[in-house]
Amino acid sequence: MTLITDKMDIAACIAELLYLRDTVILPGVGAFEGSYKAAVVDAVQGAVHAPFEKNSVSTPTSGSTTAPWPT
Repeated sequence: MTLITDKMDIAACIAELLYLRDTVILPGVGAFEGSYKAAVVDAVQGAVHAPFEKNSVSTPTSGSTTAPWPT
């Protein structure tokens, strides 16, 4: 059995997984979801809004029937 002595940067791991996948689920913690928003051209204002990724977090609710993981 190998003991891990270094601390793992969980936030960096989640960020890397969200780069590869749309959803990362950590059982007992919650789901991290990333959704891509395309660039938008606003002809009225004469502006271009760059594309971006919007991230959200949802936590499991005891007894919830809509959670994407077992409760």
